[in-house]
Amino acid sequence: MGLTIEMTEGSRMLHVRLSGLVDFSSCREIYQQLLELNPDHLAQNILYDLSEVEDIDLTFEEMNGLIGLRRAYYGDSKGARIAIFAPTDTTFGMSRMYSSLLDQFDSVQVEVFRTHANALAYLDIDATASQE
Repeated sequence: MGLTIEMTEGSRMLHVRLSGLVDFSSCREIYQQLLELNPDHLAQNILYDLSEVEDIDLTFEEMNGLIGLRRAYYGDSKGARIAIFAPTDTTFGMSRMYSSLLDQFDSVQVEVFRTHANALAYLDIDATASQE
């Protein structure tokens, strides 16, 4: 799995790009890096870009385990928004399942989008400005 995490200039948004095969160990790696970037669990918007993901190998139990790894963030990040850009049927379906598991946290809002522009709009980011 390829992974890039970057802070968007002038905002409190992280842009997480994934590629290749996404599985439990790669997601655990993502969460570890996110914790290192934000150890105090400050509310931070996140855009997950799954446009280059080729396949997802996660069971329902593993997804629940991943939620447990991020429980402190999800519980403490009042007002944080997570947008998941998932253009393929596989990434969209798995992302919808993941987002439904996050419904238990009132502090974090998660939405899944098939278009990059809609994901950016959800995070109040101008799509044309993000391409510069």
